[in-house]
Amino acid sequence: MNEMRHRDDKQAMLKRVSTARELEISQLVSSPRLRHDPRNRCVPLLEVIGLPDVHDQKLMIMPLLRPFD
Repeated sequence: MNEMRHRDDKQAMLKRVSTARELEISQLVSSPRLRHDPRNRCVPLLEVIGLPDVHDQKLMIMPLLRPFD
């Protein structure tokens, strides 16, 4: 889902994840230590939002890399 992040008016992607492992990996490669490593080509994780009524799923907020239909 393509959205605007109101904090800085940047386009962002929302990705709903239900596996804790995928979220852990994204948080690891987005950590300050690994984010600036030139070998790290992963999309940075901007923030994580918990869904109020769904305890086993979260939204990962990532920058929009390119538009799509």
